[in-house]
Amino acid sequence: MTVIDRIYHPIAHNLGVSLLLRSKINPEIQFPPRFFVNLIQITGNLVANAVKFTSPNGFVDVLFSINTDENHLTLNVTLTDTEYIISPDLVTAINQGKQVTKLTEADAGDGFGTRLEYVMKLVSDENGRIFVESCKDSGTIFSLSFLLPNIYKNRRNGSHSFVKNGSVLLNGTQNSNNRAFS
Repeated sequence: MTVIDRIYHPIAHNLGVSLLLRSKINPEIQFPPRFFVNLIQITGNLVANAVKFTSPNGFVDVLFSINTDENHLTLNVTLTDTEYIISPDLVTAINQGKQVTKLTEADAGDGFGTRLEYVMKLVSDENGRIFVESCKDSGTIFSLSFLLPNIYKNRRNGSHSFVKNGSVLLNGTQNSNNRAFS
């Protein structure tokens, strides 16, 4: 979420759109690197579309959560925007996993369809699911889910690192040997 926030929060702010990124995921859970990169790409492209097509004073809300059942963990990502409505034909195509390029040209053009096609490909590559709802009264909701059979916890000696204000912190203290990546 830090990456998405750093890229899209200033853009949303400049457009007058509120961007809210929330996570209900234990910070000790780490995703496999390829999945993590794809998740950033998926989320970033959806946020880019939502911010671009939400009018000033609207909002974009992104929620990450994990559901656990007896045998699996499922990552859920829900992106809601209050303004932009996509056509019923496009909603049906997305929900059925069909190609959406021709349909998106009529909806928005200007990169919308390209980003959406890329999101759908990455979701498919990760064996995820995507479901969309869009109506005039509530905007558009993208719901994504990914089965996570190989998720693991990484906690060594009771410590974990995280990035804050461009510095890598270990247990909340600055470590001068660590540098944050930009």
